[in-house]
Amino acid sequence: DMIRAISESNLFKGVVIIPLEDERGLSVSVMEEVFNKYFKGEIIPMENLSQGIFQACMLRDEGYMIYIAGSLYLAGEVLALRQ
Repeated sequence: DMIRAISESNLFKGVVIIPLEDERGLSVSVMEEVFNKYFKGEIIPMENLSQGIFQACMLRDEGYMIYIAGSLYLAGEVLALRQ
């Protein structure tokens, strides 16, 4: 449902998808398959969070924000990466 909502919002020109460091998370291949169904922009699969954030920073246009969407597990990983 989240992937479809992101796709249908038409707010994003691209998405970087990463796996969670948790066994309950979807694999990158499954997320990519669902994004391919709904999303019209660029879909970039990455192997881990730090690579994904780096890639998003490289693709970001000046003055635009990077949004991270997912679960509370992903939020915890992002916060841990900041430290």
